[in-house]
Amino acid sequence: MGIKRYILASVIFIAVVTGYVFSIAQTDYQITLFDNTFLLPVALWVMLPLLVLFLASVIHMVFYGLKGYFNASSLNKDESNMIKLLKNKLLKKDEVIKFKNPIFQEIGEVLSQVSIEIKADSFQSRNSSINELAQDLIAIKNKKHVTTNYKLPTSNEICIANNINRINEQADWAVEILKKSTQYTQKEVAVAFTKVLNDKSMTSLKKVLPNITLDKAMLKELLKKDSVQDEFSLSKEELLKYLKPVDFTKQEFLDIAKLYKRSLTPDDIISLFDELSNNNELALEAYVYILFEYEMIDKIRDIFASTSNDELKAFKALLELKDSGKQYTLDAICYFN
Repeated sequence: MGIKRYILASVIFIAVVTGYVFSIAQTDYQITLFDNTFLLPVALWVMLPLLVLFLASVIHMVFYGLKGYFNASSLNKDESNMIKLLKNKLLKKDEVIKFKNPIFQEIGEVLSQVSIEIKADSFQSRNSSINELAQDLIAIKNKKHVTTNYKLPTSNEICIANNINRINEQADWAVEILKKSTQYTQKEVAVAFTKVLNDKSMTSLKKVLPNITLDKAMLKELLKKDSVQDEFSLSKEELLKYLKPVDFTKQEFLDIAKLYKRSLTPDDIISLFDELSNNNELALEAYVYILFEYEMIDKIRDIFASTSNDELKAFKALLELKDSGKQYTLDAICYFN
């Protein structure tokens, strides 16, 4: 019985009983309590305990009704928080979520210490919001960009993966990433750089290069494209700016020399590797390689004169062959292939 019906039935019952008693006993009754005398009709004396019992029962029902309501509300909130926790785990998002119910607390403690992944593309659950999230995550995993409102930090791996998908789909977005490279991770910047390098002109790339910190792999990609450009290629000064800070090996400097030996003018490439070798001794072999390409024998002899017998052995052997009248090209020697 609902509390409204109970109140209505109780009021009717009290009224009927009081009325009946009044109809058969219209006299007064006196009670003395703690030196106080109370004189009331008999009907009222009968009604008073009924009324007290009625009020007590209503208070009891309201109390436990509210208690049940708050318990149910707490469970509903815990259930909602559990869904939120599951979503956070799927999104690789760290957030402290508290539960009131002991059972939910125990489950929450376990889930907070594990990782959750979507296994199959056919994921289904009874919760529509989790289904929607799962489909988004599946799409991201399958290299598709999805528009989301999950409010993830930029360092979140799901956010990064989704952004990389967008970069791979939209070259113009890749350009925007490079314009604001400090707001993104190096991984996103590297992918955006490769996208712009492959899909946009060298002119577009050069506009955003000042905003980027190039790592070795990115710089190698840039050099490969730049070395075959007829127009808008990097100048000698720009090459020096990008090459000097990078920790290249001897072989990598040689590879760069081979890339540019046909695209730069003789004066520029000789000057480039002269300065690089002065800055980094690992570039010396590449410099000598270029000098051999342009038959700068006197400069080569000057360099050899300042080196020990154990240095530049292959080059010294090549010079001896040239001095003896035997003609070999540098790239014909296995050491340089």
